[in-house]
Amino acid sequence: MSLSGQLLKPFLRPLLAARFHPKHSIASQRKHFERVASVMLSPSGIECEAVELDKCSGFQLRPAAPQPPSSGPKAMLFLHGGAYIIGSADSYRAIGGRYAKALNCTVLLPDYRLAPEYPFPAALEDAYAGWQALLAQGFAPEDIVVAGDSAGGGLGTALCLKLRDRAEALPKALFLISPWMDLDLGGESLDSRAEQERVLNREWINSGREAYANGLDYRMPYLSPLYAELHDLMPMLIQVGSDEVLFDDSSRFAASAEKYGANITLDEWQGMWHDWHLFAPLLPEANRAIADSARWLRSHYE
Repeated sequence: MSLSGQLLKPFLRPLLAARFHPKHSIASQRKHFERVASVMLSPSGIECEAVELDKCSGFQLRPAAPQPPSSGPKAMLFLHGGAYIIGSADSYRAIGGRYAKALNCTVLLPDYRLAPEYPFPAALEDAYAGWQALLAQGFAPEDIVVAGDSAGGGLGTALCLKLRDRAEALPKALFLISPWMDLDLGGESLDSRAEQERVLNREWINSGREAYANGLDYRMPYLSPLYAELHDLMPMLIQVGSDEVLFDDSSRFAASAEKYGANITLDEWQGMWHDWHLFAPLLPEANRAIADSARWLRSHYE
């Protein structure tokens, strides 16, 4: 682990895991997350435009200076994390800008509606509205990649399942960071890696699933893609840290996808915690993970 990672790691639990807990109100959790996100440095040279979708708003990011055409996606739909109860497009402008710069593309960040005010299927409807908005701008499905972290990873996968089930064209690729794939909480890593985890805790994860599912079966595929039939999907990349309580969500999903013949890559990062990408540019491992995933995404256009 880098020196930056060693210095940062001890502060994560009091900064994040201790604050994201059902003993704190959702309103206070949202405010704290926005405060933490506000110190993340956005890359230079990125334009940000507010956009209106069907039932939510969002931001669209792109390189400010004209760039030569390059091999790679022309657009990315990025769905933020936060257990479906916190997070926003604004708090993800930094990482969205990093992918806009790394891929020389447009990145759309929907500010999808959050639970408990708006339980399932509101977030999925808003993700689909973001997809439709990119198509309306003239991006072809094969020009678009879908990405998401944590709950946004599960949401992005649910979106792709919905597109497949509706016999609509799929994105070129799906990229997932520390995805939450099982709202039934069946992974052994929830307990076996609890001491190593620095960001999440079981109580908070449970509060998120209760708010979002709102009494529905946790194993519904659009809630928990782990339980979906994973045939006829696009290439997928998962980046996950070895210290995550949600590690088994990634490993079990990848194993299931392989049984269905899917093209999926599981990229495990030793010593990394949940959603470490968000700590770029301070954390070298975050910078490398972003560069590696951008390289993987571009490779599907060569």
